[in-house]
Formats: sequence, C-alpha cells, structure tokens
Amino acid sequence: MLNELISFFENSNEPVAIINSADELIVHRNEEFLRKLGLRKNQKIIGISLDEALNLNETGEIRLARATIEHEGKKYGLIRLVDAGFNGVKDEQKPEDSHRLELIIKTIPDSFYIIDRDGHYREFYSLEEKSGTLTKDERKTLADRNLPKKVEIRILANLERGLETMDPQLFYYDLERDGEIVDLEARLIPFNNNEALIIIRDVSEFNRSKRELLEVNDRLRKVLDNVNHIIYDIKISKEGTQEFQYISPQIEKVYGYTIDEYKAIFKENRELELYHPEDIGSIKQKSKELREDKKPISHTYRFKRKDSKKYIYIQEDVFPKTNEKGKYNGNFGIAKDVTEKVMAERQLQERERALSTLFNHLPGMAYRCSVDDHWTMQVLSTGCYNLTGYTREELIGNKKVSYASLIHPDFKNKSSEQIVNELDSLGEYSFEYKIFNKDGSDRWVWDQGEVVKDENGITIALEGYIADLTERKDSEQQKIRAELAEEANIALEEEIQKRIIAQEELATTQKLTNSIIHSSIDTIMAADRDGKITTVSPSALRAFGYSAKELMGLKGSELYHSSSTYAAVMHKLKSKGQFTGEVENITKDGKVFISYLSASILRDKNGMEIGSMGVSRDITKIKKAENEIIMQKRKLESIFESSANMMIYTIDKEFKITSFNRRFAEIMKTRFNANIKLGSNFIEHIKNHIKSDYHENLERLYKRATKGEALEFEGPMVTTNGNMWIETFLSPIIVGSQTKEISCLAHEVTDKKMAEWKLKESIAEKDVLLKEVHHRVKNNLQVISSILNLQTSRITDDNSLNIIRESQDRIKSMSFIHESLYQTTNFSSIKFYDYIDNLSRNLVQTYAYEKNIKLETNLEKVDVSLDQAIPCGLVLNELISNALKYAFRDTSEGTLRISLKEEKNEIEIKVEDNGVGMPEGFRVENTESLGLQLVQTLIEQLEGTIKLSTNEGTKYLITFVKQP
Repeated sequence: MLNELISFFENSNEPVAIINSADELIVHRNEEFLRKLGLRKNQKIIGISLDEALNLNETGEIRLARATIEHEGKKYGLIRLVDAGFNGVKDEQKPEDSHRLELIIKTIPDSFYIIDRDGHYREFYSLEEKSGTLTKDERKTLADRNLPKKVEIRILANLERGLETMDPQLFYYDLERDGEIVDLEARLIPFNNNEALIIIRDVSEFNRSKRELLEVNDRLRKVLDNVNHIIYDIKISKEGTQEFQYISPQIEKVYGYTIDEYKAIFKENRELELYHPEDIGSIKQKSKELREDKKPISHTYRFKRKDSKKYIYIQEDVFPKTNEKGKYNGNFGIAKDVTEKVMAERQLQERERALSTLFNHLPGMAYRCSVDDHWTMQVLSTGCYNLTGYTREELIGNKKVSYASLIHPDFKNKSSEQIVNELDSLGEYSFEYKIFNKDGSDRWVWDQGEVVKDENGITIALEGYIADLTERKDSEQQKIRAELAEEANIALEEEIQKRIIAQEELATTQKLTNSIIHSSIDTIMAADRDGKITTVSPSALRAFGYSAKELMGLKGSELYHSSSTYAAVMHKLKSKGQFTGEVENITKDGKVFISYLSASILRDKNGMEIGSMGVSRDITKIKKAENEIIMQKRKLESIFESSANMMIYTIDKEFKITSFNRRFAEIMKTRFNANIKLGSNFIEHIKNHIKSDYHENLERLYKRATKGEALEFEGPMVTTNGNMWIETFLSPIIVGSQTKEISCLAHEVTDKKMAEWKLKESIAEKDVLLKEVHHRVKNNLQVISSILNLQTSRITDDNSLNIIRESQDRIKSMSFIHESLYQTTNFSSIKFYDYIDNLSRNLVQTYAYEKNIKLETNLEKVDVSLDQAIPCGLVLNELISNALKYAFRDTSEGTLRISLKEEKNEIEIKVEDNGVGMPEGFRVENTESLGLQLVQTLIEQLEGTIKLSTNEGTKYLITFVKQP
C-alpha cells in the first residue's frame, strides 16, 4: 500500500509527505511539498524530522492535515500542507481542510476495511486533528460482526489465499438484512504478507435483474426447443450478407444437417445447391417480394436432404424484419416437412382425375335421377351421348330434353309414382325397355340400379347404369374400361386412408452465452467547488488513460462524453446532495465507455460545501450483455407472437396456462368467449365446448403428454358461431428427466375436414356405381351363357355342341372374375387362389361327373390384377378342360393336380395329370387346336412362358411376372 500511495502522490498537485511515525523522520515528499515550503526543487529533506523541515519554511505560516497508515508492521503519517488562510493560525487549529481526506473516504458508497491474517480488522482510515500526533487504531475481529459461519470461513479462506499469493481476490456471499437476502461482492487487495484491504459492495439489485432476464429467456428457449418445426432468425447486414442469429435444433431431424453445417453452407453461398433446379426461380421471386413488399410470404419448394438423392417438400412461412426507419434488415421463419401432405394431395388429385375420366368413359350411361314424371337427370356419365345422341348438358336438368321423353310409348304404362312404390320394397331394380335415339332410331337398353332414400326412409332418387343391349359385342371394351376404373378406384381408396399431417413451428432458440464481466478496481475521484479534479485513484488513470499530472486540475466535465450528462449529474448533486446512475465517460484517446457512478457533495464539519467526489465502475461489458439478453428476449417474443394462424400456448402438469401468444387469446375470446389469463385451467375453459365423451379422451391425451409423450390429434369444438375442427400438436418440455410443461401448437382445420368429407362422399358414390358395373357385366355374361345353353337344345351335331360348351366355359371363367370383383371391396386385384379352386371344381363336375377323377390343389394365397386374371383364367380353363376331356379317355380313374405359388414377384402355375399324355414330338405352338392356340396367344399377352412335359402324363408349367 505504501508504494501505491507514493506512486499516487508523486505527480499530484497536492503538497504531500510521508513520515515514519516512530521518529517523525520524512521518508518521502513530492515536489509540490517543497514548493509549498518555499524550498528548492532538489533540496534534500529526506531523513530529517518534520519539525526541521517546517522550520525551513519561507512562505509564512501553514497548516497541516495528517492521517495515520500502517504498512508492513510500521506506522506512517500522511502529511498534507494547507494554506493558513490568515496570519497567526497554528498547526493545531486545523480548519475544514484537515478533514478533506477523511470526507473523501467516508463518502465512498462501498465498505473499506483493513484486515490481518488473524481476522482482526479496522477502518481503512484514521485521522487526528492534533498536529504531530497519531490515533491508535481501534481493532475488531470478524466474530464481533456476528457473521454466519460459512461467510466468516469464506472471508478467511480468500484472505489466506491472497496473503499467500499476493494476488487480489474476488468472491461473493449473501447476508440476511431486514428479512431480505442481500448479495455482496468482496474484493481483497493484499498490502503485505499480513494485511489486506477489503472492499465490499451490495450487488443484490444487479443479480436480481440478471436472474429475471435469464429466467424469461430460459422459458422462451424451452418452448421453442420443443416445437417440431425449424425456426430460424436471419440478420442481413448493410452489405447484404446474411447471418443466422438463431436456428432451432430440429434442423438436423428435418434437413439432416447440423446447425454448424447449415450455417457453413449459407456462409459459402451454396444454399441454391440444396433446392430443386425447377424451384430456384420461384424461391428467388419470393425472396424479392419479401425484400420489396416487406410482407410475410408462404411458399413450398423441394429440398435435398443431406446424404440423399431424393428431395423433400418444405413449406416455409417467412416474416420480414425492419428497423425503426422501416428498412428491411432480416427475416425469421418457420419451415416444416410437408412431403407426405404434398404427395398425398397430388395422388388424390390424380386418382380423382383418373376416376372421373374412367367414369365418364364407361360404355353405356351411369346416372342419378329424380323420381319425378320427367325422370330428371342429376348426374350423368358422358356415355349418355353414345346411348341417346344427347350430351350431358342437354339431358341434365331437362335443359333440352327429359329422359322420360326418350322412353318408347310402349313402356309408359305406369306413372313414376307407381314405379317408385314398386321399387320401395325391392331396393334394387333391373328391367329392359326401348328408348329413342336423337337420330330417331330405337335402342333396347338394360336399366339396373337401386333406390336412394333419405334419413326418413323416403325415396329421393334412383342411381344406376343403362347398357345398350344392341351392342353386346362391345362388352370386351367395356371390360377393359371397367378394369382401368377398378385400378384407379382401389388406388384412390388406399390414398385417402393417409392422413394429411400439417406441422408447424416454432422452434427453438439459439444457445445463449453469458459473458463473464470482469470489472477493474473502482475509480475514485474528488473535485473542488469549481469542478477541478483534486484527488484520483490509480484505477482512474488506467480507466481514462491520463497520467496523474494530466488529470489533476482538469475539469470534471472533460471526462464526460456529453456536457448535458455532466450538467444533469451536477444538478442532481446540487439539489439532492448525491447522484447514483449510469453515465457515459470518454477516455483521453476518445473512447466512450459506460460507468455506474455514485457521487456525493463534500462538506466540512460546519456543513459548508467544499467540493464533490465520486466512485464509478466501467460497466460497458455488463450493459452489452444486458442488451444482448434483452434483444434475445425480444426476438423470441417476436417469433412467439408472429404466427398469425397458429395458436401457441404452454401448460403445466395441472393444465394451468403458463404462457400463450396473441392468436390463442383472440381465438379463445372470439370463438369460445373465454378470457385467458396465466394460471387459469385450460381444460376448464374448453370442457363446455366439446362433447362429454370427447372431453374425457382429450383430457387423457393431455395427461399422456405430461408423462413425456409427443402427440398430435384433431377434434371438433362447439364455438359461439358454429362448429370448428382444431388440430393440436403436444410436445413435452423435459427438464432433466421430468416433464415440467407441455408446449402446445393448434390451428383450425375445419375447411380441410369439410373437403375430406365431401371427397369421401363422392368416392363412395362412384364405388357404388362401379360395383354395379361389375355386377351387370357378370349378369350380361351369364345371359350370354344362358342363351348359348338354350341354343344347345337345337344343335344335333356333336362337334358344334362341343364348341358351344367350350364357349360357355370360357364365358363362365370371365364371369367368375367379375363376380369376385362385385363381392369384394378391393377392385384392383383378384384372390386368384379362390378363383382357381372354384374354376377347377366347376370344370371337374362338368366333364368328369361319370368318372372318379381326384382333384389335388396346392394353392398359395396369391392376388393378381384384373389385367392378368382374365387371360390367365382362360388359359387354365383350356388346360383343365383338355385334361378332363382327353387325358382319362381310356380309364375311369385319374388324378389332376393344380398348384399356384409366388416367388420374387414371379407367379408359377402347374397343371398336371397322370393320364395318357401327348404324342411324341407334340409342341403347343404348332398345334391346330383352337383351344391351345388361344392358350399360346393368352400366354404372349401375359408376357409369360409355358412349358410342356409328357413324362408320365401331361404337365404344363406357366410362369409370368406379377404386375403391381
């Protein structure tokens, strides 16, 4: 400490000397001390007594100000020369200047103590007004202060460490004062190996403010970290470069890139490599709109995930940021993976288009009509033109002609009311009649369908299918169209089972770093009544960059960045006697820094103002940290409130609302008439707006979320102006291993649900019509078979009779397929194993009813498409019927084996018998048999192969690749 005082006063304008208290000999003096005594600049007085030095005085009488200090076990006196002010005043008559140093130290807002290794402490100063004498320090121990034991131990431990290392120590502790906990900062500065200076400051208010800011920031960060979408914040500099202020950790889950990897891509301007080339133009256009219009945008584009050649669809909502002048300076946004949603929507649109196309290209006319006297058509397929000559537009709504006017008069013997009464009990109908074509020709039609009733059981319409009986030869074309329609319908049915999942976000926030702010030793300054600096501490020299000589006598206003700030400080000092607050100071080289200043007016013992003093600390780093925290808080709050269509809220494990955004409050007020407040029970607010059974399920879902399970669901709500559907995403906020709160995202999906219901209703109607088509095609084939059967009674030629029966078998094989389609809900494929079993047993009963032919089947459960089922069924019909007719001609017993299996998407069918076999050199492709020629043609249609083996009977092996 002695060296610091010597250094401090070396260039001071104050006349100061230091003496050894034991012998009163001068050990140091500055040049101002010599000048004050009227001595020469280099005159030696070191080593002489203070009295001898005073006797050398040639300037008249002076007064002394004296203070006692102790250093390394020795006591020293601090002597300051003061003008007498009038003749005859003695040294012992010290006026107000004798208390100058004491007043400076006493006005410091912090506590200053000198403490030794044994825990004894005393005040930092000790002054004596009597000239030439020193007071005895009043010593106390830490025990006298009744400090908590842990505080006393901490002080002594830091004291021991500081005295051992001779390094300053900084530590913290807290005490209870007036029922409140006070946070204290302690600085310990060693003087020697036995004593040190302790400076104690109250930092409670600063710590409380910092904790509150960190708590708010932590809450917002947890909410955003648990949002499943990517949330980001980008700052754009004046030069146009982009810098990420925040990216939520969900980026790695969605994009596959870590935060650092993604930032590096943007820094290197490689982000366009991640977008699909076809989408780059629209992305640039959207970016331009964002910059120029400064309005939120929403767009969907394709993005290539890390380590993947495939693109995913990203829906991104971007919100522009502007400065106080309205200039665009960045944006933040929410991005989510909507690949499943986009693909599902496209597939639904394509399937609906295909189904509509197939529906309108069906042979004949599918319809829905009213039950009035005009049979007014409501829905018609485009096939009506080929059947009647009139277009859909001319027939629907009787715009040009009514369907009733097209019916031949011979079939108008009943009114529409009578017909409906007859159909009410049947439900289904099927009849034939004649109609007039637009060109005047007659056509026989076959009309089949069913009645449509409302919820009261009253018939309101007829739905059916009208086929042209005069064009039966066109049945194959009808069959192909029906197959295509079935394929499209089953694919559409599969697609509508997928849920369209909409995910939004919010997410999470960047990691905040807390800078550890190290302040220097506090700056101490004093000034006289004119504002000129008279006393400074060594820390002030380091803080402001001046030497002691430069600072002494300098106006205090020179150290303030703004003269108005200095004027405000002085005004407060003059009016209140003290000032506490933040000010902007300026160093010698023009650097501005922020200080926390505590200043007071100095008064003498008579209460007269003699100057001012202040203690300040450089808090520039602390202010910067506070501003960063505040800015981060504002950013998070801005993201939290920016989701215009998304309700964001958090609840605790007791369903009490802990935070919510503006959109949530608006919806709850306008749609549910609920005034939301923090701490209110969310379930209680909404339970009167949902059905009791759904309320119980909803509460169970929220309870599952409190146990750490992320959920998403949707459900109906009863609002003040009707029903609405809300889709909700629940994400638990987990701290440690426990769920503390639930982050909730919700938005209205009423329009989506209405569209989904309408689509399902439309598809259901088309399913009924397509099922009717297959039923009628099957009936048509059965009618043809029955006609052929009637024809056989008039045929006497056996060869002709066999041809007719073979044709009947082929028709039956196709009829079985349409019967299978009519009886199933899956129109894209046939259970081929059931089909083979039915076909083979029917043929055995037909051809081998007088013989003992054993049928053995080994059929795996294989499904095939309609395109492959019909030709394959005809092939099996030919092979099985040939075996039954020719293989067992000379015997009444035999075995027919049929097997079916699928391996690696290839279907293998075997038909074998133990009959007489084939002639040597027989080849299927060279036969003149119509049946086997048909087999060869159908195998080529299947793009398959057929192999024949004639060892021990006849064996056919058929293989072809299964169509998807």
